[in-house]
Amino acid sequence: MVVLAKVFGVEICAPGSFWVASLGCSMKGIHAFLKALDISTSPEYGGEALSPVEGVVELVKPVEKLWIRGYRQQDYVIVVRCGKLFVKISHVKPSVIPGDRVVVGDCIGRFIKSPGMSWDFPHMHIEVTKARRVDDRTQNCVIRISKEFVEYLRSCRHFVGDGRAIEMKPVYASKSYTLLQPIDGGCGVSVVAAGREAVVDGRLWFKPVYVHLISLDRKPPRPVAPVKICGTFVGQIKKTFHRRVATAVNTVQIFKELEVMCSFDPWKELQDESYGAMPLQYLDILVNGKPTEYLELFVGSKACAKVKGLVRDERLYVSVRRARIVPPRIYVDDDYLAL
Repeated sequence: MVVLAKVFGVEICAPGSFWVASLGCSMKGIHAFLKALDISTSPEYGGEALSPVEGVVELVKPVEKLWIRGYRQQDYVIVVRCGKLFVKISHVKPSVIPGDRVVVGDCIGRFIKSPGMSWDFPHMHIEVTKARRVDDRTQNCVIRISKEFVEYLRSCRHFVGDGRAIEMKPVYASKSYTLLQPIDGGCGVSVVAAGREAVVDGRLWFKPVYVHLISLDRKPPRPVAPVKICGTFVGQIKKTFHRRVATAVNTVQIFKELEVMCSFDPWKELQDESYGAMPLQYLDILVNGKPTEYLELFVGSKACAKVKGLVRDERLYVSVRRARIVPPRIYVDDDYLAL
């Protein structure tokens, strides 16, 4: 068992023989500010969700009743009291009831596909908070990576050198995605940013996104430090949260130009089609030389990457390259400004 994080005495653990964990694979803001953690203990929907914490089940509540493609989909929240704090777990159909005491590794339910999920993979979304109410996120605590977890990553990470592809093998394949692990093993993919080694955790695709870097040194890279994967610049450090984690964001020169020329926020407007902004393709993700939609990098006991679709090859070469940048067009009344 690996202790992934400690939040004011509450330990969040990686339970079972198969586990996958991520800070930054979700696109939601609560992950960007490091106030949530995703953990999976099964690669299949319907698989067992094992408790990552020890405590007493305080509340089990159904939420998010939505109709999607003609089917009603429902999510749940399981609230576990851990001392003076509460751990909220979602995307799991519960098999526990209020009053049950759980320890790390106990089955608390089955993974379900929720309409609120942005990471297309069976997982439980975990928040640590001082508030008992399900809908109160104002008192969420920052997730702090444990020293034990950093030592674990140091002992079994896979380093990606400049200009080299990541040589990987599939360890689980479904129709929608394939889980990958480096040929020579490892629970995470690490890079060097401004001279400091860190494990990459997040989603790379053609749009500007954020990723988290879990530092293997005493301090994470400082803001503005460039981050390269397979020799390709993918972004630069935007914020350092605490001694172990920093956030990197895709930045290209055209954003700086827009910021000078326009009075609005280019990050927001470029993703808003109502403003007439053309998509900005920045990165190409290649699997055996062929483009794929995205690459997710995380940490786990059996896998540390995911690509879209079913992959049958026994050996894969995953790489990242800079794509041709399509200048966005910002419409002003009936005219437009093309950069």
